[in-house]
Amino acid sequence: MSITDRLASSLSRNDEEPNILVAQQIVKNKDADGVKELINNIKSASKAIRHDSIKVLYEVGDRKPELIANYTNVFIDLLVSKDNRMQWGAMTCLASIAKVNPAELYKHIDMLEKAANVGSVITRDNYIRLLVNIARVTECYDEATQKILMQLLSAPENQLPMYAEMVKDAFQPNDTKQFTEVLKERLSKISKESRIKRIQKVINLAA
Repeated sequence: MSITDRLASSLSRNDEEPNILVAQQIVKNKDADGVKELINNIKSASKAIRHDSIKVLYEVGDRKPELIANYTNVFIDLLVSKDNRMQWGAMTCLASIAKVNPAELYKHIDMLEKAANVGSVITRDNYIRLLVNIARVTECYDEATQKILMQLLSAPENQLPMYAEMVKDAFQPNDTKQFTEVLKERLSKISKESRIKRIQKVINLAA
């Protein structure tokens, strides 16, 4: 059976288990041809095949980002897709690729930011994951951390505690003050106690 034949929709399944199993097998076998088949499926006339394929690709990326890293430009192009699932799926793939090739993603940082600002919550979540990885590169650190701060300033209140926790280790010791000041500014306008506690914990750890 081909990779496509083993996707959930090809098996008339409504759950993601077949797709996850395919991803696990691709990673186990380091199956570059399987990844290529999935990349080709992104242009499939079948919406179900497209969605299953991006699912498998980001599951592969989560486990072995090197296997999808050669397709960075394909995922970049998907960021303007009108299909929300493909857009956030692409950003999820790019966030994983940033673990192994952050400098390449840095070249596209403005486009990534634009996609995050107009995309879904999941798109934005993964953009922030991506920025944390880019910030690990010395030459990219300043711009990446400034973009992280911009996201913290504009993030929806319900997402802010998670974002603060995600990015706290991205900042070098000399820059933690700027990070905590942004959080304190947001904290003053938050009323829900559980969110306040989570953000305050991050501030205390960074101090």
